[in-house]
Amino acid sequence: MTKFASISGARAALAACVMAASAAVSFAAEALSVQPGFDSASLGDSAGHAAQADIGFTVQMGALKFDSLYVHLNGVVTFGDDRLGLAPRSIPRGGQTPILAPFWVDVDSRLRENVTYGQGMVGGASAFGVTWRDMTPFGRNARRGVLNTFQLLLVDRSAAAGVGAFDIYYLYEELTFDQSMSSRRRRGAARDQRYATAGGDLGMGGGPGTYFELLGSGMAGAMLAGGMNPLVDRPLAPTASIRLNQGMAGLMSSAPPIPAPVPPSLAFMAATIGFGALARRLRRRV
Repeated sequence: MTKFASISGARAALAACVMAASAAVSFAAEALSVQPGFDSASLGDSAGHAAQADIGFTVQMGALKFDSLYVHLNGVVTFGDDRLGLAPRSIPRGGQTPILAPFWVDVDSRLRENVTYGQGMVGGASAFGVTWRDMTPFGRNARRGVLNTFQLLLVDRSAAAGVGAFDIYYLYEELTFDQSMSSRRRRGAARDQRYATAGGDLGMGGGPGTYFELLGSGMAGAMLAGGMNPLVDRPLAPTASIRLNQGMAGLMSSAPPIPAPVPPSLAFMAATIGFGALARRLRRRV
């Protein structure tokens, strides 16, 4: 199996891709915001929390090619399989189902009509989009004024990079919640804090270069307005680009990955070394 470079190692290679793609894409606004259209169907047309939709062109995720995907109520699309839990999970998921998650959080199940999707054009290239508009959280936390509106766009890049290549855009208009009642304490149950996650996974087991996760994903309030890594009004650039390498699809992300947490033992060791050095300096001054 072909191994791909890690996300951090692909940043330099992606820079040229981002510049070329941005020049070819014409959006309705300069800011990376939700675009009109892509609304020929809605989840209200189906009975469940997910619906299959034709993309209009071929996309490749790993070694597999897809002409359709599944649109989910909770801010996610999957490829090849519609089975997915409502509550957000960390990325990579470690499974074999490719997933793209602009903002994965449990929402009010009565809002299927608010999720629209369809085919369109972006800068002369075929595109597919999904818009989650005015979504509210699941449970009693669904109060007035707590709304999320965001969009996923897939833009065909087969003309420049081969069949299966495409760009991924995550577009955000309003984000006011990142946790639902299903993730809060319930009577007789332990607290299970699951905050919204955002990223993508090729479904290749989570190896280097096969997934990306936006900064702030899974952290309380980080991706909301006023947070450490707000997603609204970001610069115009693809969130990620899928390009082919020896017949496989590798993922190059313009979003920096979340740094790996320092194990407690290493953190304690670093703190011990630091305090030891400070003590030695103080003794020398005496």
